[in-house]
Amino acid sequence: MTCLEPEPSRDSLLDTFQDSYFQGGHSDGYRDYLAIEPAVRRQARRYLETVTRLDPGGRTLLDVGCAAGFLLAEAEAAGWQVSGVEPSPGMAREARRRIAGAVTVGDLAALPARTTPVHVLTMVNVLEHLTQPAEVAARLAQLVRPGGILLIETWNVEALAARLLGARWHQWSPLVPYYYTRRALHVLLGNEFREVRWRRVAKWIPLARGAEILGSSIARRLGRAGNVCVPYFTGDLVASYWIRSTDEVDVNC
Repeated sequence: MTCLEPEPSRDSLLDTFQDSYFQGGHSDGYRDYLAIEPAVRRQARRYLETVTRLDPGGRTLLDVGCAAGFLLAEAEAAGWQVSGVEPSPGMAREARRRIAGAVTVGDLAALPARTTPVHVLTMVNVLEHLTQPAEVAARLAQLVRPGGILLIETWNVEALAARLLGARWHQWSPLVPYYYTRRALHVLLGNEFREVRWRRVAKWIPLARGAEILGSSIARRLGRAGNVCVPYFTGDLVASYWIRSTDEVDVNC
């Protein structure tokens, strides 16, 4: 695990992931998050298909960092009982507009201590933005039912693309205090969870973001066309699926 030093404070990160992050107000954020809804929903459906095949034992789902609730809306439409937590008040309002389930404004710490554990907890490009990983792992163990599924989408700092690009890798950011490897995730989660799937994933991203990744100045001149989504697959984005341990499962095997 690679750590940004000094570690930014939780409050400073929460201050960053506000409405402007999703509306062009931050260089590492989105130009217009709502404009890419179809692409985010497409990815969400793929993730939901996988967690369903893994059979979490029930249909309750919590999305941490749910943004405008695109994944939650797909899950609710498929029969899941959903809830979310999101630091941006504007995005939380968008999520509430799309789903019947509850959406809490804030981060994991904003959830009530007695939050009922769920069958599936999703974190799509969220874990790397959280401070105090050990505390996060402990809270995740409280929030996922035994036998339930934890899905993490994150950037793999050991991927070939990241290693070849070095300091030019597009994911280096002051908003990412921790960059995870597969081994680091096992150290972090292995006492309470067992990994059942690790996959490099493709993602549809706005054309303007693709241009930025390639270092092209054309991104600023694309206008609305910059919101058109294109496939991104260089092997540095991964989806990792974990089963919460039960009395019958020894996750250290």
